[in-house]
Amino acid sequence: MVKTALAVTLLAGAPPMQRKHIEYPGQLTVEFHHQLSKPAEQLVVFDGGVKAIFGPTTLECDQLTLHLDPTKSYGEAVGHVTLNDPIGQATGDRLQFNWKDKTGILTNANMHGGNLKVSAQTVYISPSHWDFIGTSGTNCSLKRPVYQINAESARVYPGRRADLHGVSLKIFGEQVLKVPKTSFSLDPRETGFNPPSFTTRQGSGLGITWANTFLINPHTSIFSAFNLFKREYPTYGLVVTDSLLKGKAGRLAITPRSDLDERQGGNYFEDVSVKGPRDSNRVMFDTRNSVSAGFTYNRNAADRDPGHTYSKALDVDYEFGHTILGLGTNFQFRAHSVRRDRGSFKNQGQAFVSIATKPMDLIPYTSLIARGDVAGYVGESTSGWAQGQAGVFAEPVNFLRFSGAYTVGVQSGTAQFPIDALERSHYFALRGDLDFGETHFSLIHKFDTDSRQWYDREYMITQGIGCVELFVRYRKQPSDYRIGLTLKFDNFLQSLQDREIKRP
Repeated sequence: MVKTALAVTLLAGAPPMQRKHIEYPGQLTVEFHHQLSKPAEQLVVFDGGVKAIFGPTTLECDQLTLHLDPTKSYGEAVGHVTLNDPIGQATGDRLQFNWKDKTGILTNANMHGGNLKVSAQTVYISPSHWDFIGTSGTNCSLKRPVYQINAESARVYPGRRADLHGVSLKIFGEQVLKVPKTSFSLDPRETGFNPPSFTTRQGSGLGITWANTFLINPHTSIFSAFNLFKREYPTYGLVVTDSLLKGKAGRLAITPRSDLDERQGGNYFEDVSVKGPRDSNRVMFDTRNSVSAGFTYNRNAADRDPGHTYSKALDVDYEFGHTILGLGTNFQFRAHSVRRDRGSFKNQGQAFVSIATKPMDLIPYTSLIARGDVAGYVGESTSGWAQGQAGVFAEPVNFLRFSGAYTVGVQSGTAQFPIDALERSHYFALRGDLDFGETHFSLIHKFDTDSRQWYDREYMITQGIGCVELFVRYRKQPSDYRIGLTLKFDNFLQSLQDREIKRP
């Protein structure tokens, strides 16, 4: 009895059993406690908290069997099978996989990515696509989901598209729609077909806006837009863009920004819809090299010339962008035939150069962002301007961020059109963000130091409710007020949009 008690005491105080690991050709590493080799059958069995790592994916299971025949190497995992991947987590009863050609079959699968839940009877995995058989998905956590999409089969091409067959939609468990097949794009460079949205514009009231981007091949896109407001001519336009990058795709739309857009759209200090400073000026860190041609009629220039519209019979643009020494850069050279309101068309050339930094740490919880822009115009007159902005943001606690930026600009020459000139030479912007998980509030105020007037106010409120998110967005300049609802997918779709998934 004494010997038994002594043995138990010694075992209890002993260090835990060390895990062993073996590396196999084809970038497979196996960690395990126990191993049983069967040379005659060319297989090895691992058990006791097995972990296998291949590529960006980690597999955990109770037992793993590797068949090491050089002509048909593959593995079989059983018991509490869990796959952890940059896209999300998947569990199942059994996984058969080939780590060399990166294929696999998972049965009775349940996948979680962000807040999206997908189940499937069988999942077939290959480097180019995944096939889901007998699948359903929802991002609603309720026991009886607000909505659920079922499909007899689905094929997903990461970074390209998804094709679904035998599709049905359930609302609160009741089927309300069934279609033979449907497809949607996963390419971040195109929006696919978007339904029209409703918005209000000061002086024009409620209107319809509609914009879509389609890829007709991997490097050519078509952008179309149509807006209709009371007391305004219809706005419409089309732009065809060809990317010279060919095999190297960026993550943003190929279509270049227009000179009729907001001058610093996508800037955290200028646009309340930009979620955070690390999302600021994204287009300037995207690799870009393209030529485009298009037209547009009766377009408002983002309130830079209130009460007037601009039309372009032809707009030809070359754009180049790249990250150089850690700085985001963007170059645009444009030639167009443009008119103001119902006037005559006039030829003009433009050149734009923009440079931006990523957030740079100053002191704990405080960072700096800077940006510079230069523009030149040649037509009936010659003009140009330069503008610089420096902003600081602080995040003392994880739910609060407050920030401020100062902008200074200079210009010369005579602007051919009012929108060619700088609106303001000196101004600062103050911004605050509160993030309580499901509730987010952002506010921007801007002050012109020359006129000593507060000239812009913007706010955005979002509230998550189950699987949807309600939002209210108001922007004084440009005049824009929107109320809407979106489905919450967190980072899941962004992961699916990656053509090459890499381990962080």
